[in-house]
Amino acid sequence: MQYICSSEAGKSIGALDLLFDKLINEEFKDVPFFDFEISTGKYGHYLNENLISQKEGFGGRGLVYETYRYYL
Repeated sequence: MQYICSSEAGKSIGALDLLFDKLINEEFKDVPFFDFEISTGKYGHYLNENLISQKEGFGGRGLVYETYRYYL
């Protein structure tokens, strides 16, 4: 869901709201979570406030967790 967008016509009728409602409450209603993906930029160095605000508008919440990279 990271790079989802809507046209002006889609925005005017709330197309993303309808899509997320259908996915979360109908298609995947038995799945315990819906992952909206990251809300940060520059490899996690800043929070994209507009992006997380949009996700919170759908009932999402932010989680912070550590990630590691192992070079083999």
